[in-house]
Amino acid sequence: MRIASRWQLIGGLVCAGLLPACPALADSSIPITSSVTISVRVPEHTGSLELTGRASPNSIVTFMENGTTIGTVTADATSYFDKILSGLEPIRQTFDIYTTDDSGHSTNTSSVSTTIISDSTVTLSGFLLPPTLGVSKPTMSRPDHELLSGKTIPNASITILVDGVPLPNIVNSDSLGVWSGTPPQVFHLGDHQVVTLVQDSQGNQSQVGATVQFTVSQSSDLSLDGLVNLTDFSILLYSYGQIPPPNPAADINDDSKVDLVDFSIMLYNWTG
Repeated sequence: MRIASRWQLIGGLVCAGLLPACPALADSSIPITSSVTISVRVPEHTGSLELTGRASPNSIVTFMENGTTIGTVTADATSYFDKILSGLEPIRQTFDIYTTDDSGHSTNTSSVSTTIISDSTVTLSGFLLPPTLGVSKPTMSRPDHELLSGKTIPNASITILVDGVPLPNIVNSDSLGVWSGTPPQVFHLGDHQVVTLVQDSQGNQSQVGATVQFTVSQSSDLSLDGLVNLTDFSILLYSYGQIPPPNPAADINDDSKVDLVDFSIMLYNWTG
């Protein structure tokens, strides 16, 4: 009699035996094991960088290298932060720093370049990060006013620039680093850019902070009472025909004069 045989792959092992199966393996559960090799290359000699400075109290300070976050630290209640970045390759490198306050507003990044020294810690201190900034109305109707606010180091002076022009009044932060200010002017129609910077009591000044935009749209409600009526007409009439108008708000279409065009716009929006 001729006996047939075959090879079988059971549980990852090859066996040979009589049909129908290998008896020793038929009712067994054989674990499959794998061997995985993990290798990590750690440079023999790396360096560290310590960065210290000031941001708004209790804000999150983020450190980046080549667009990747490599560390964060929380500024203390008096605004100081201190962070050591370790395991850095000993070459000249550039790092970016920015901060985010507890309202979710972030500054733009400040960059610093330095040479990392092998087996040593390089310390860079005295960073003064710019204020955070927010606007109360991303879109507002002329002649409404915009409230600007943010956070920075406590008891400091904030300069606000709108479209590149500093506002006449310096704004001061309080003991918690909170600041706010309302530009006094009636803004032209269209888009406007706001930036800020801070100066401490020793005369140290930050870079200009992140740019925030707001847009001013046309409105006939010159008295800002939610109506277009005789009150608004009186405001328009006072400046009618004068160039430039004593009240810029009366120049509804923002063409540097108050005339029939402005009057027509007001009539179209009349509520009585």
